[in-house]
Amino acid sequence: MAWRLTGGKDDINVTDLKTKFEEEIGNLQMLSDQFQSKISSLEQQCNNDKREYLNVLHKLHEQNADAMDKLKQLDNTMQTVSTKVVHLGDQLESVHLPRARANEALQLMKHFDEFLADQPLSSDIFTDPDRLLESAAMIQKLSSISQELAKDKYSNVQIRIAHKYDEIERLMLEEFVRAHRQGNWRRMHEIAVILADFKGYSQCLDAFVEHMQINAFRGDSVFDDILSLCQKTQPMLKEIFPNPDQVMSKLVLNLFHGKLQEVIATKLSDSENDLEAYLTSVYDLYSRTQKLVSNLVALRITGTDLQFMDTLVRSVFGRYLEAYPTYVFVLFSSFSRLFLFE
Repeated sequence: MAWRLTGGKDDINVTDLKTKFEEEIGNLQMLSDQFQSKISSLEQQCNNDKREYLNVLHKLHEQNADAMDKLKQLDNTMQTVSTKVVHLGDQLESVHLPRARANEALQLMKHFDEFLADQPLSSDIFTDPDRLLESAAMIQKLSSISQELAKDKYSNVQIRIAHKYDEIERLMLEEFVRAHRQGNWRRMHEIAVILADFKGYSQCLDAFVEHMQINAFRGDSVFDDILSLCQKTQPMLKEIFPNPDQVMSKLVLNLFHGKLQEVIATKLSDSENDLEAYLTSVYDLYSRTQKLVSNLVALRITGTDLQFMDTLVRSVFGRYLEAYPTYVFVLFSSFSRLFLFE
């Protein structure tokens, strides 16, 4: 600083230097006072902002507490209303169910009177073809009721109901087949749900199983075709039938006792004159069948539990497997004699 104040001169005037030092000290003191004033102002502003922030935070805390209280009140109110609504629903259901049952009983009595009277049926439910599903549900109930009645008193009405039952059942089966050909899964489901209570429901399943196998065996391997058919059919069963496992079991049973057994019998008959080729074919066909079973079980195909499939395989290969050890012994004996002869 002394060098700056003297301009770098070697000749220093002490009095002059003192004066300049005092001036610099005064300037620094002024700067210090200015900075201190700004610091005090900023501290004051910071304290004011802090107080304002704390006030706002306190108000928000109070508002939040008030909102929580209102939320609890609202929750209590909703629980009270919900309890009342459930209670009211139970009351309405307790009133509606007997009323619905009474109305259903009244309709059954009216339609039973129609069959009891020696007159042609005139109600729309039995004459309108568009109400086939309604008529099916009604005739099924009437049939169940008529079977509980004494035959000596109600034989005529039982016969009339039985004839109508058979007629509607036949129409339902025809409608199911028609819907299947059209690919109308929704209609098939509507029919299957009602037909499940009819005596001819098995005919519905037979028709479905038969139709699913049309053009299903076009590949080189019957095993691949069966697996593909089951994979394709499974989503249909879940959408259409109330008992998809039973239907899939029926399809698999039909496939094994039908097409698969036919292919196995044909291939083994072609090689029955050559014992070695015959045994090789039995082993190959049995191994491929077991692989098919494993794939069906692994893919969780409904209705194909391991116990059912094992029983099915034994029913197809039973007679071949029983004779297999004997044929193997005969083959090895012939090889042994040939070896000894040579």
